[in-house]
Amino acid sequence: MLRLLVVEGADRGQIFVLGKSSVSLGTSSDNDVCLSDPFISRHHGRIALSQNQWIYQDLGSTNGSIVDYSGKQLRLDLRNPRAVLDTGCLIHLGQTVLRPEIEAAARARTAQQHTVIAQRSLADLSEAQQRHPPALNDLLAIQELENRLGDASGPEEMLDMVLEALLDAFSEATHAIILLIDKKTGKAKRKAARIRGEAGRAKEDVPISMSIADRVLGEGESLLFKDVAAEFRDSASAVSAGIRSSLCGPLWTGDETVGLVQVESRKGRAAFSEEDLGRLGLFASRAALGIVASELRSTESRRKRLEGLSARLIPSFIGEPGTAESGDVRTMDASVLFSDIRGYTATAERLSVTDTLAMLSTYHASVEDIVARHGGRIIKTPGDAVLATFWKETRGRSHAVCALKCGEEILDDLPRAARAWEGMGARLEIGIGINAGKVAAGLVGKHHLEPTVVGDPVNVAQRLESITESLQCPLIFSESIRERLPGDVETVCLDQVTVRGREAPLRIYSLARFVPAEGS
Repeated sequence: MLRLLVVEGADRGQIFVLGKSSVSLGTSSDNDVCLSDPFISRHHGRIALSQNQWIYQDLGSTNGSIVDYSGKQLRLDLRNPRAVLDTGCLIHLGQTVLRPEIEAAARARTAQQHTVIAQRSLADLSEAQQRHPPALNDLLAIQELENRLGDASGPEEMLDMVLEALLDAFSEATHAIILLIDKKTGKAKRKAARIRGEAGRAKEDVPISMSIADRVLGEGESLLFKDVAAEFRDSASAVSAGIRSSLCGPLWTGDETVGLVQVESRKGRAAFSEEDLGRLGLFASRAALGIVASELRSTESRRKRLEGLSARLIPSFIGEPGTAESGDVRTMDASVLFSDIRGYTATAERLSVTDTLAMLSTYHASVEDIVARHGGRIIKTPGDAVLATFWKETRGRSHAVCALKCGEEILDDLPRAARAWEGMGARLEIGIGINAGKVAAGLVGKHHLEPTVVGDPVNVAQRLESITESLQCPLIFSESIRERLPGDVETVCLDQVTVRGREAPLRIYSLARFVPAEGS
């Protein structure tokens, strides 16, 4: 069996238990090991079993792969794509580091039989608690844990509370670990650990025996064993840790197992007892209920945040002609306006950050009012830029006309807005690019949710803005805007250009009033 532990990178803490003889790694969802590191290719590498050895192969990835053997690094590329893996080496992919752990199934079973000195099924645990009611101190500790879990602000704070409670309840424990399982895939989705005497989560990667985890999760058993190092005899980190005794039990809600909890005694501390095994089950059952409740609260909180943030964007699309709904994403035909301040970086370097922020605030406030008057919505204001979307008819005007009229008014208002900047010794000049087409709108992020609009029309609008200065024309729009305008709008074809990121040339336009006269 091969396990991959993510020890560094965006997916740190994830554990992949690989039961096949060949697995793929990359960012694409069709990989066996799907990673979220942007520096990893869609199909970055492959691990396969060959002649009782696990071989890693780089699949011609953009940034290559590195296998580190205790400081000796082997870089893999098209000329040298393969390397033999062993427990203790590290695989570097982009900003992600994976640690493989190779374990023979027969050896794992022998180790379990040798190290397990007590075990209890979930049914045994319930009967034991009825025969031997928990001590008063344990009941008080559990009650305190339940009260604290009720006040947890989210799943992460809840995990910290459970880890702290475990170290308080088991005075001989030096470490406490929680491993949560994804119910859909059955794979580990989150791991949290705490070391006695250290503030916060453990900074080092605290190993956990997946052979034991498989037994705890698969058979619903709580285990007490005396020599964890035997489970990791190929892992230098586990052997050096000197784990003397360990308790491991399922996080069981009464209906399902959502993960496991483990407490360890290292470096010569006293071994745990069978009584401790029963106490662990008591704490684990309460912790499991707290975990499920916290995740439900988090889901509900996310739903409410989605509703609140969506009020800025998404509900306006619902019911609009031409929109399609898929989960939290809406697709529709829209016009996109992108504006940017010219020379902003040089201006910001000369002014204090307070003055710069004041200028931007004044400018964005006036632009926001203008966009709203024309039925649009500002989606993002990254620094000095503004991204606005128009998707509906307003006062009898199509969204393309609304976007164009908005761009005109922003430029007409520019002299007034520029006076405030001139008072601070800065100039205010802007460029505007406008494009139309099919876009997708939704919310991105996990804890910090933000509305966004994506699609080729958005990219092209930004590219059009970028050429306004070179063409000495402050407003440029595309063919897709021009063909949506009524016939009485006087437009001027500026040129046919190829913008960055597109092969086909675009015909670009402006309004006659913004086109510089010949020779000027």
